[in-house]
Amino acid sequence: MRKTQVIVTPQQLIWLACIFAVAIVIRTFNLDATATWCDEKFSIREAHGLTMQALPAYFTSSQFESLNTISNVVHANVVLDGGNGIFYILQLHFWCKLFGATDVAVRMLSALYGIALLFSVYYIAKKKFKIPALAIGATAVAAFHPLLIMYAREARPYAAATFYTIWSSYFLFHCFFSYQPNSKPHVVNILFYIVATLAALLCHYLTAYIFITQGLWVIIYLRKRIRIFYFLVAVSLAATGLSLWMYVAGLKGMAVMHAHNNYYVTELSKNSDFVQPTTFLNCIIGSIQFALPALGNSLQKSGLQLREIILLLLIPLHLIYVAWRKADKSIRKYLNYCILSLPVAVLFITALAINAGHTISYQPHYANFVAAQLVFIMGVGCVYAFWQHKNVVLNRLVIISFALILSGTISFYFLKPLNVYSNDVKNPYQFIALKISETSKTDTIYFPNITDAQLAYMYLKPTERIFSINASSTCVYINDKQQTILDLNKLRY
Repeated sequence: MRKTQVIVTPQQLIWLACIFAVAIVIRTFNLDATATWCDEKFSIREAHGLTMQALPAYFTSSQFESLNTISNVVHANVVLDGGNGIFYILQLHFWCKLFGATDVAVRMLSALYGIALLFSVYYIAKKKFKIPALAIGATAVAAFHPLLIMYAREARPYAAATFYTIWSSYFLFHCFFSYQPNSKPHVVNILFYIVATLAALLCHYLTAYIFITQGLWVIIYLRKRIRIFYFLVAVSLAATGLSLWMYVAGLKGMAVMHAHNNYYVTELSKNSDFVQPTTFLNCIIGSIQFALPALGNSLQKSGLQLREIILLLLIPLHLIYVAWRKADKSIRKYLNYCILSLPVAVLFITALAINAGHTISYQPHYANFVAAQLVFIMGVGCVYAFWQHKNVVLNRLVIISFALILSGTISFYFLKPLNVYSNDVKNPYQFIALKISETSKTDTIYFPNITDAQLAYMYLKPTERIFSINASSTCVYINDKQQTILDLNKLRY
């Protein structure tokens, strides 16, 4: 079967170049504008193998470096993150060895994944849709999607996991739903599918709902026995890889996750705003809150209430309807898969909420991996809505409104550079490290706790200093309070 060559015009190449240029700036500009937030600090400590290891009363900063081994990295990941995201943490471990642990350095790995995701979206859309304009539309939505920008600007595994999920979805179709139904899938492509699937799961366990979507798709549409056989082999090999991790350390991490869940259960009794009981109404609200950012609307982060923006769901839903209605059969098949991923994700996190008894799984900006699947259909919808000759005014208004929703959230990164859950202050540990570097090697630096010492060390290495812990103080100081460097009270997050 001859391959059809997809020709991209010079004008389209200019549009693509502009989209990529702006998207790269958005993902890399001012990465250290705010301090790393709590979960990012977990990633950094895990990547250096640091937990609450016992140390003598007086110790040197270089003793932290001796803990920076693969076995300690794995242990730290289990203790701090329940074994979730180990593949990303191992990458961050080697990344920090090469580039250090500054705020820019630790976030740049995610930024590169976010940029790679854009090129991947363009390549996959071009391959699947065969129409350059549709590929450009999908790339544009991915470039300015607030959730994908957010993931690319924090040192957490979300950008990496999102990257691997879209490639897993691509190879699912490439291997098992090609246009040559009687042919066998190529072994190399099956290997790519296995690697992408396993990498996604080892970057974040909640990518599981993407693979549940894949399983449903196979059950509904795959009929050729030889392809079903190869799919089952591929899934078995990916499951074997995940099982090996569970055997080595993952099951220990599950016990940590269970302890975390117990903490959330106890928070329920305190009437916490953060943790809500699993009621029918809360499940409906949680589902909408999850769907909004997946569909490009993160305006709740600007302080708007759900009731004030819920009708804006109609805008991306209209684009999805236009894409589905106008696309031909070959394109619609992949779009249907993208659509299916959203209700599957919502049902999956609802099941987690029912099982746990609380709604923590509905956090709208946490592990929302369905967003990258939906950029394909929303991008296609934008292009077809622009091309439509009927209801021109309505469709143009929808496109403009969708663009405003995207840009309205993005502006927060520049007008007020606030990174999701971050501090509004610069990183206090970087300041502490700078002041410590100005002290004498014989001075003793006192910290309120071991975590503060670990985080200051990230910016201090390779400078050697003597450390000690004074849990009765909130200050970092030198030589028995002769000189206070900084009071960390209310600066930690």
